[in-house]
Amino acid sequence: DEPRQRLVALRALRAAGVDFLPLAEKMSKDSDAAVRREVAVAMRDVPADKAQQILITLAKRYDGKDRSYLEAWGIGADGKEETLWPALVSAMGQKDAATWTPAFARLTWRLHPVAAISAVAARAANGSLSKDERKLALDTLAFTPEAASADAMMAVAKTKADAMHDDALWWLIKRSTDDWAGFDIAAKLKAAGIFDPEATKLISIELPPPAAQQIQTEDVLKLSGNAKNGAQLVTRCVMCHQINGQGVEFGPSLEGWGLSQPSNVIAEAILNPSKDIAHGYEGNEIVTKDGIKIHGMILAEGDIMIVRSIGGQQQYVPKSRIASRKKLDRSLMLSGPQLGMTAQDVADIVAYLRSAPAKTAAR
Repeated sequence: DEPRQRLVALRALRAAGVDFLPLAEKMSKDSDAAVRREVAVAMRDVPADKAQQILITLAKRYDGKDRSYLEAWGIGADGKEETLWPALVSAMGQKDAATWTPAFARLTWRLHPVAAISAVAARAANGSLSKDERKLALDTLAFTPEAASADAMMAVAKTKADAMHDDALWWLIKRSTDDWAGFDIAAKLKAAGIFDPEATKLISIELPPPAAQQIQTEDVLKLSGNAKNGAQLVTRCVMCHQINGQGVEFGPSLEGWGLSQPSNVIAEAILNPSKDIAHGYEGNEIVTKDGIKIHGMILAEGDIMIVRSIGGQQQYVPKSRIASRKKLDRSLMLSGPQLGMTAQDVADIVAYLRSAPAKTAAR
């Protein structure tokens, strides 16, 4: 295995404390992505002036899709962002922010340097770009802990008719609880007429009571499931999970989940979601001073709390309006019986999830 041999050679030189840069420079052009990833990570402890050209060479070979490659490259670029990015713009011919390649946009996202704020802000505000391209620009701004980034995000949020308004508002409120806490976001949102936390209308969202008719896992396992029928029934799960590219981001992503699970585990997850709640998806009950009750996941806390409820409904709850909060003793996910499923329905969904292509999933 020649690529593996090259990896071993590079690691051996690094471990021996020998100057490995000549070999790293050569291997930065390697045809094997795994070899180039190793070179990228090796740049982490190399001074910026010596690592820059190698990192640029590696960046030019990034396909815009390989997440592990991008992460390895980002590790190697750590601490070098502010000098690397301008050099990258020149080397890759990406001076016009409106025409960035997908690969360069993601490289910039991974670096999120202060030097890129102006260009990224222009992309975020550019209505001629796709929604995905603009969303990536907003995400890049969100991970840049500078007032200029917050101001650029605010500029997008000001236009309520803008397709990215909701995303920009979400980031402003989310970041006001951490990296942008010192930028007086809440006051600026109110002053600009974008969002007044005290005047916002909240709605009660409570979980329905448990289903009167319960189904036992054993009853499901006795049945023969019909995967074709299950493919239709599984669409009931889109109010909590993403399935075949549809649905909301509320419950855990279950892409390919059923392929690695035995039937009893899948059936139990459908029938009794409260038995094993995934970490980070615990529910809370928020009660406001005027009696509004909200069941959901707390995504961020600060002067404004972000709460996401079933169906992906999201509310911004001012801390000053909260009377009480407590953890729920059950899952936010509805059980199969609550969704009107019979034992045969569950068996069909189990059969579908266990036979579906790797990119389909549900619960």
